[in-house]
Amino acid sequence: MTDELIPQELEVTPVETAIVAEPVYIFRTMIVPAAEQAEAQAIAAEYPGGEGMFTTACSPTGLLPATDYISSGYVTTDIVDALAAGLVDEDITEEPPFVALDRLGLKLVSEPEPAPEGTADGN
Repeated sequence: MTDELIPQELEVTPVETAIVAEPVYIFRTMIVPAAEQAEAQAIAAEYPGGEGMFTTACSPTGLLPATDYISSGYVTTDIVDALAAGLVDEDITEEPPFVALDRLGLKLVSEPEPAPEGTADGN
């Protein structure tokens, strides 16, 4: 009967814990050539918060056709690193957007993109 009161050795299984780092957000202004817009959007969309980037058109005259696209604001370092590694010709800076645009001789396009033909606005 005393054997029942003696504690049995317990087998302890180590538990691995993963440390998940919170994303780090930094302010960046990013400008990509129009030829790389789709690729920049695809790269950014792979990361949380990267959807919908690079939709604002720019050009030297402020008129269409767009020569570049800009995104500016707080983004994760993952997005910035991926864009810097995956694109050939991008401008990524800590500057405010209009300072970066001025430095590159660009203006925001002030006229809307034409509606696709066959739509209500495109006849």
